[in-house]
Amino acid sequence: MEISSIAKAQAHIDDIYKSIELTKGKLLECLQNNNSVEALKKIKFEKIAIDPLKPEEKDNNINFIEMLNQSFSDIVVFRGVEYLFSLDKYKGNVFKINAGAVNGFDIESKTVVAECFSVLSVFNNQKIKKDSDKLLKKGKGKDKFIFFYSEADDDMKKIEEFIKTHEAYKDITYKSLSKDLTTFE
Repeated sequence: MEISSIAKAQAHIDDIYKSIELTKGKLLECLQNNNSVEALKKIKFEKIAIDPLKPEEKDNNINFIEMLNQSFSDIVVFRGVEYLFSLDKYKGNVFKINAGAVNGFDIESKTVVAECFSVLSVFNNQKIKKDSDKLLKKGKGKDKFIFFYSEADDDMKKIEEFIKTHEAYKDITYKSLSKDLTTFE
């Protein structure tokens, strides 16, 4: 998928929010029509959610847990693209997006590579370290970004301390998505 404007990034964000709303209806229906164990079993194992990037398509059901993880990570990806377009240096770029479970950098262009994620804490499973190391190893000669959303790590002081532990991490720009999922801090 290629994104060449803020409007295209916003259209994908709109699709994600639409899929979240449609999934909410399916979850409510599942909870109302099944006993507690059966409802949770269906939510965990069946395809009762709507694919966040395909809310209008037929046969767009996916597993709820996958949808939940993908939706919030994809919001970070498309907000990251919006952020990059807001910088004069990257206006006019076309960004390749590897949304969902696709290999490669989450965002890339001729001059930029970025990893994007949504997690409870960036320090769980060394997520921020692993993505930082990936950018340094495979993103040579490009501007490097990590865009993330974390409920636990809204204070950038911990992230700044982490960056100080490795000199090369200073070549990466780290941006935290706000609690309302609209802007980077």
